[in-house]
Amino acid sequence: MLDGATIEMYGHVFETGREVFERPGGWFHHNFYSPFEDGSPSNAVWEVVDFRGEAIVLVLYPLGEARVVGSAMRFEELEGHVSRIRVYALCPDVVAEIASELGRTVSPLRMYRFPWMTTSASESDKPS
Repeated sequence: MLDGATIEMYGHVFETGREVFERPGGWFHHNFYSPFEDGSPSNAVWEVVDFRGEAIVLVLYPLGEARVVGSAMRFEELEGHVSRIRVYALCPDVVAEIASELGRTVSPLRMYRFPWMTTSASESDKPS
């Protein structure tokens, strides 16, 4: 990942640079530690798939015995390094369209924003 890369999670965050990527509570942190379960390791699985001729990443969550599509991500690279990540976790209509076209089940959790967070919210705003 390039030091000046960007992460765009539509409806929530726009992060730029290594210092921001490495901070607790940032996008990377929440991909490995669940924001919904007091920081427990995430139970999500990432899977690279072909969607309309582009490699994208699906984020799959357990639901009973199955895994459902909860998010999709697009990665851009520059000279072999990630330069941009676009995250559609808070775009449930986009995620549903991708899941449908791929013959996958979409997560029943359809959020347009995290209920306790805005771009300026702190951890103290999170419900206990």
